[in-house]
Amino acid sequence: MSLNVRTLRDQLNAFLLLQRTYKNWIEIATDYITRKPLNRVVLKAGNSIPLARETSSLSQALRHYHRWYDPSIYNLIGLAKLLSNGWKIRHIDNDYLLLSPEPGTVLKCRLNQGTDISLVAEIFVRQVYGSDFNQKVVVDVGAYNGDSAIYFARRGARLVIGLEPDPRSLELARENIKLNNLEDRVKLLNVALSTRTGESKLGVNAATPNRPVASTPSPNRTIRISRCTSRNMEDPSSRRLTSATRRRMEFVPQSIAATLAIPLTLDAG
Repeated sequence: MSLNVRTLRDQLNAFLLLQRTYKNWIEIATDYITRKPLNRVVLKAGNSIPLARETSSLSQALRHYHRWYDPSIYNLIGLAKLLSNGWKIRHIDNDYLLLSPEPGTVLKCRLNQGTDISLVAEIFVRQVYGSDFNQKVVVDVGAYNGDSAIYFARRGARLVIGLEPDPRSLELARENIKLNNLEDRVKLLNVALSTRTGESKLGVNAATPNRPVASTPSPNRTIRISRCTSRNMEDPSSRRLTSATRRRMEFVPQSIAATLAIPLTLDAG
């Protein structure tokens, strides 16, 4: 199947999902096509969710890795997927949703920045990282809002080490970890993984905090971040520990383990 055919199929399935989930799905589709900002969405259950973000330009949407829709519609499709899989909305305000798949698990997601909700759907519904982390130690490189760290912990990880250089996402991740009472199993560090230790400048974009900032065009501001190195890794001949990232797998850095006082002789399975 060609890329164009897959894209058209994905668009059709997405719009059918919007139709099943939202009362104002025609308005959503029309505003997306005409690149107009959407002020609210109304669920079939009657809940009204306010939105206060500008839609991206067509050129920006085409740069997005899914190619055909902007982050706002991406979140709406992600929310529809979550609701169709039994998730509940616990609270709605002007900037955040509280979403829950089951009692005891809750995620605070941004409505008007980034693609928090859609990423939750990828991690929890599509299970893009897998599903069995029993007794593993996981290094989450790019912890973002804590969604994947919570997922790993709920799937049995004995310890999750989250690295997140953006202080905005780190603050939300810490809040989410606390909401789920996982402070003893999830450790968050305000650092970026690099080939060298030290400090770097990082361009950040207020509207899309989840995008790789190195490729973010015209960042709103630049911040200084700390770097940790993966040069001193655990001996590859010994038992490996699981490390999930947004793009690749790594080993557990000894420097991080030392910082958190974590022994590297763990049975990671």
